[in-house]
Amino acid sequence: MSRLLDNFISEHSLSIDYTACPIVNITGDQYLVNGLGGIFCRYREEHKKLKNCYNLSPVHGRSCLTTSPHEYVHIKGVGWSFGPPYIFSTEKEPELIFGLFDIKHASREIAVSAILSAENITDAKSVAKAELVLDWLPRYELPSGFIPSLLYTRLPCPYRIADLAYLDLADRHGLLNIVRKFEYFDASADTKGFIELFLAKLVKASSKLHSIGGVNDHLTYDNVTITGDIIDFEWVYVPGIPCPDGTTDVNLENRQEKTGLYILEVTLQLARLLGLEYNLHSIAADALEYSSCNNLTKLFHRIMMHSN
Repeated sequence: MSRLLDNFISEHSLSIDYTACPIVNITGDQYLVNGLGGIFCRYREEHKKLKNCYNLSPVHGRSCLTTSPHEYVHIKGVGWSFGPPYIFSTEKEPELIFGLFDIKHASREIAVSAILSAENITDAKSVAKAELVLDWLPRYELPSGFIPSLLYTRLPCPYRIADLAYLDLADRHGLLNIVRKFEYFDASADTKGFIELFLAKLVKASSKLHSIGGVNDHLTYDNVTITGDIIDFEWVYVPGIPCPDGTTDVNLENRQEKTGLYILEVTLQLARLLGLEYNLHSIAADALEYSSCNNLTKLFHRIMMHSN
C-alpha cells in the first residue's frame, strides 16, 4: 500500500464511527478475517470506536474500508452508514434490507470473483464471508431465510470513480498523482494519458469477461475503481452462476454490447471529473484499439458512425 494513499484516505474520509462486532461461520480467507474481525456501524454509545475504519463517500452506504498489512479491504454489510436507523427496509420491497447483506449474495460474489481473478479480469477479489450474530444486531424483523453477513474484498485502490464527485478538483488531481504511480500506470503520464490507460484496462477486462461467456450488467461509475478495476460482482454474470434475479445468458450479445456504452460513459465521467473535455465519439475511437470482443466493437463503431 502507498503511504501517500493511506494519508489521503485518512484526511478525506467521512466521520462515521464503526465498532467491532461478533461474527461466526467464517469461510474463505480465515487469516484475513481473524485479523480484521467483524465491523459494524456503532449504534450504541458503549461500543468502542474502531480505528482505521473509513467511509470514503456516500457511495458506500452499507460498507466500510479498512486495511490489512499489505492491502485495502472493503467490507460490505456493516450497517447503514448514514443512520440511524442502521437497518431498515421499504414497504415496497420489504425483503430489501438496507445496511445488511444476505449470505446467499455474499457466497455468489465470492464464486464470481474467483472466476474473474483466475482470468485476470480484475485485481479486486472477494475472498471471505462471515455471518453476523443476530442477537448482537439492532432489533429488526428480518425476512425468512435472510442471514446477514459481511463480505470481505481485497483491492489495490479503494476509490471508485463516483467517489471523485465528493472531492474538489484539486483533491481529485492530488489523488490522481498518487494513483498514477501504481504499477499499471505511467507516473510521467499527463491526465489524458492516465485516462487512456484506464480505458484500455476496462475494455480489455470486459473483452476477457465476454470471451468466457459472461457480462457485467451494471458496469457503472460506482462499480469501477479509478485504477480501472471492476468491483462489486453482484450483477456480473458468468456461465454457471445466474444473476440474483435468475438471469443467465438470455440476450447475452445485446447485454455485452450494452457494456460498451457503460465503458464509454464511465470513461467520460472520469474525464469530466478530472476537468477534461471528451465526447463519446473520441472515447469510442480510442476504445476500438483495445476491443477483442465483436459485440463491443460493433457498439464502438456505431457510436463513431452516428456521432460524425
